[in-house]
Amino acid sequence: MKFTGTLIAVTDLGKSRKFYRDILGLTITSDHDPTVIFNDCVILRKMDLWIDNIQSGYVMFDNRASEMRFETDDFDDIILRLDTFGIKYVHKPAMRSWGQRVVRFYDPDHHIIEVGESAKAVIRRFADEGMDAERIAERVDMNLNFVKKCLEPDTEDDNHAV
Repeated sequence: MKFTGTLIAVTDLGKSRKFYRDILGLTITSDHDPTVIFNDCVILRKMDLWIDNIQSGYVMFDNRASEMRFETDDFDDIILRLDTFGIKYVHKPAMRSWGQRVVRFYDPDHHIIEVGESAKAVIRRFADEGMDAERIAERVDMNLNFVKKCLEPDTEDDNHAV
């Protein structure tokens, strides 16, 4: 079995397309109304078509006990974008006990989105604040070798978050 993505049923495909592209910075890999696919894993589908495809007499919409989670190396940029678009927050930016900054907010259909700093970004932020690798490893509760690897200069092939 292979996981192929998360489908999100939306009421306004255009508004949601703009949200996921312009705010979260996802890349559209397929766009065929009534379905838009981002980064080959986040799938938006018009609500009415999604309900028709389920072929069930009843679909529960009251369970919002989930969220889509993203990580970024540029947390401050995401916060600026959220503020520019007037997003409704679940909570404003907060810091987890190990130092990761996170924010939760709603998409246009009130699905919860979490964006947090990547581990690499947290580690580099602490290094920029003057912590050495040993202290960072202790602070973030991660392996010292992993911390040292995150502190190495990026190469041209390193285009993904840790």
